[in-house]
Amino acid sequence: MTNEVKETKFFELILALFFCCFSSFMLYTAFKSQKSLNQSVKVIKAMTMPKIILTFMLVISLYVLGATIFWYVKNRHAGNIWPDFLHLFTKKTMLTFVLVVLYACSWKYLGFSISTFLYFTAQSKLIKPGRTIRKTLLVSGIFTAAAYLLFSVGFHMFFPEPILDLILYS
Repeated sequence: MTNEVKETKFFELILALFFCCFSSFMLYTAFKSQKSLNQSVKVIKAMTMPKIILTFMLVISLYVLGATIFWYVKNRHAGNIWPDFLHLFTKKTMLTFVLVVLYACSWKYLGFSISTFLYFTAQSKLIKPGRTIRKTLLVSGIFTAAAYLLFSVGFHMFFPEPILDLILYS
């Protein structure tokens, strides 16, 4: 078994655990009582689509987690199935987690469109560093516009856009 396979499986394990926790927390927030003073909680609670998306996210994360654990159980007698300790948390893995957390936190201040564009640009450069910045920006812009249109027009969802509101209504 190659070290690349070991690292990939460990990355899947850590990522599945992270997204299980993240989607569980967000679902808890979405179903939280209306008595909350936090306006963003009320906005999430009022919308059904985020609950559906977060539920799918949780189910997929649980499936990946289960499949990865099954792989570890199945291969436990194949020798050392864990990657070298120093390679457990690679730079890309840690930066991915940081980017997801920053993306989630930036919605309140930057809004959906700007946060999504910045997140997708940074994540794309992290995954494919050789891609030109021009192509990365173009793909990020198309992805952001498509996501915005899909959710705002297709699903009639409201997205926070504090920066754009400040610019347009000042």
